[in-house]
Amino acid sequence: MRPIILALLCLLTAPVNAHEDTNNKETRAVLVTGASTGIGRRITEHLAAKGYFVYAGARKKEDLEALDAIENVQPIRLDGDDLGRGALHNARQDET
Repeated sequence: MRPIILALLCLLTAPVNAHEDTNNKETRAVLVTGASTGIGRRITEHLAAKGYFVYAGARKKEDLEALDAIENVQPIRLDGDDLGRGALHNARQDET
């Protein structure tokens, strides 16, 4: 859990320059996993309200739709279970 929090803090402080920004402002972007509920949702809402562009990870279609209604938020489908199954499947294929 601590590495995730540390990574999040690093992302919050790292500027991402906008390509076509005539005012030469810095745009900050962050990825929040588990953004559909709990602390992930609160972090997403807080950062979006502060002007960060938030890539918000969630699993369910209805959660993605709800996140899409928030300004400065781009919902993305993330499912750790799918990733884990894929890694396990690939490892088993390597054994044969």
